[in-house]
Amino acid sequence: QGNYSSQKIASELKTLLNKPEQAKSLNISHTFSRANRQGQAQLRLHLNAEDQTTLIQSLQVLKKFAANIKGVTSTNNSLSQTVQSLNIQLNNLAKAYNISNHDIAKTIQTRFQSQLINSTNQRLKVQLPHNERESIWYLSNTPIPFTNNHGQNQSIPLSQLAYLSYTPQPASSHIKNGRYTAWLDIHFDSSSLDKDTLRKFLHQYFTNQIRLNFEHVNLSPSEQDSNESIIIQHLSAGFTVAILFMFMCMALLFNSYLQPLYVLSAIPFGIIGSLIGHVVLLEPLTIWSVTGIIAVSGIVVNDNIVLVHFINQARIQGGDIHQAILTAGQKRFRPIFLTTITSFIGLLPMLLEKSFEAQFLIPMAISISFGILFATAISLILVPTLYSFSKNTASN
Repeated sequence: QGNYSSQKIASELKTLLNKPEQAKSLNISHTFSRANRQGQAQLRLHLNAEDQTTLIQSLQVLKKFAANIKGVTSTNNSLSQTVQSLNIQLNNLAKAYNISNHDIAKTIQTRFQSQLINSTNQRLKVQLPHNERESIWYLSNTPIPFTNNHGQNQSIPLSQLAYLSYTPQPASSHIKNGRYTAWLDIHFDSSSLDKDTLRKFLHQYFTNQIRLNFEHVNLSPSEQDSNESIIIQHLSAGFTVAILFMFMCMALLFNSYLQPLYVLSAIPFGIIGSLIGHVVLLEPLTIWSVTGIIAVSGIVVNDNIVLVHFINQARIQGGDIHQAILTAGQKRFRPIFLTTITSFIGLLPMLLEKSFEAQFLIPMAISISFGILFATAISLILVPTLYSFSKNTASN
């Protein structure tokens, strides 16, 4: 009994279970819920090399080093599953008969893979029986046709033309830009180990140790991390443009360059509130968290616009600045408070949702809900204070 995450159970099963003899591979995967996402994170690194042997050796060294880092719970890589690869090396007899690798490959493909034959109103699938297709004996005795020096068609068993051997090879091998590539997944406890610190630590070890023994191996961030960096750059640029556009619109509305700053002062506190929400609920920051932070920045300014506009209207009617601030606070507190609370309550169902599909949107809901609460509470005090301070300073 106890609190076990699906990742921990999958890791324990990988340790306890052995691959069945008749199985080609054994893969244990896991999904996550909000409960087992807390404190769990993943870092993916990509390695590439000119040859597969170097890639496998360097990946094993990096994997062993990562597994010994405190806070790392498990590791996985794209080369962990292997299959037996058949190597066919032609001998001198094949060269004497002018038989090439292409001739042998074409014969084996025709013999062991299914062939479709178009008959009258039918398509027939022709192939060897299953036991023959799986037998090395039938493969080694496959007749290879050739034409002798007298122009006669003959055949000879494959075993007399080539040396056959088995070597273990990765089940999935990828080549990109002429180089063999592989990925390494590192699962770790985010409450005790920071992702950026882990990435920096692994890059330093790769540069100082692995590159000394494997010169032609490169380490690069995963495509997901690269895409996230690009998205964050685009969001940051769009966020800056949005802030400038809001400032210009409010400058025209208030006929002032200072009052828009009072309104925009809520944005930093909205961001702080979003971060506090992630800390309280033990949720890691994701790309959806950043999206929520940008969204809450546009939401929290609404109440400030109403509050500053109400203060200006009270002053136009001839009221004292302090009296105008008190009147605006008294009359606008209830609408602002109710708007904030109803927005927070409206996001509660998403915050409490346990389904797998909702897990990706929960960080965004946290950013918006906690950002609104924190920014509104601060703005009700901060905006009137800034307004009063600036007017008193101008009067003096």
